[in-house]
Order: sequence, then structure tokens, then C-alpha cells
Amino acid sequence: MIIPEESKISKTLSDKTIKTVVMLVLFLLFMLSICSADTYIDSDIIHKQGLKNLKLFCDRLKDDPSLYGDYKKAYEHYLTRTTSDEIAYKLVFLQVPDPYQNEYRSDLPLIEREWEPKLANLRKDEY
Repeated sequence: MIIPEESKISKTLSDKTIKTVVMLVLFLLFMLSICSADTYIDSDIIHKQGLKNLKLFCDRLKDDPSLYGDYKKAYEHYLTRTTSDEIAYKLVFLQVPDPYQNEYRSDLPLIEREWEPKLANLRKDEY
């Protein structure tokens, strides 16, 4: 059985179709990154802002011990928000002054919370 050669018209149409498809794929790749919210917005804002708030409360506890309840609420809210399934990057380790003490002391014990069991095997420089 003899297969006829491709005509000039079908060859031209085939080349144009391939070029169009390649251009559309490249256009979509660029548009995907341009239209993505992660290109313009930090997705870990809650982590940074929450830690700033905890540090602010902890620093202000020295001058105003009545803020201890607010520090405890901020700590619990931070844990709830950063370990939930709603965010992309969950909190895996946190070390802060203990919010469950009833008073501020300069030697306030640190509490550590770890949610990722694999971290226990890592050296500190691998965190």
C-alpha cells in the first residue's frame, strides 16, 4: 500500500497549528504565574504577624502584668490559626514564654510545641 505524500496545504496548516498550540501553552504558563496571588502576596503573613504580636505582648508584660490574659489569648489564637488545615504552611515548631503562668517573671519558663515528629531526628542546623 502506497501512502501519498502530504500536500503543501496540509503541511502549511499543520505547521500553523503546531505554532499556535506552542504559543498558547507558553502564554498560559506566563499568565498562570502573573495571575497567581502568591506572586504578589506573602502566604505566610499569619506566621510573621502572629509572632510579632506574641513578642509585643511578651515585651509589654514587664510593664503591665494585666496583659497576661491577652497574651494567653493571643498565644492560643496563634496556635489555632497556624496549625489548622486552612493555611498552606502549617506551624511545626514553636518556643515561647509560658502563657499559662499567672504572672510575669524574668525567668518565665519556655514551652516548646512540636507538631512534626520527623523534626525530632533533625539537628538544629537542619531546621
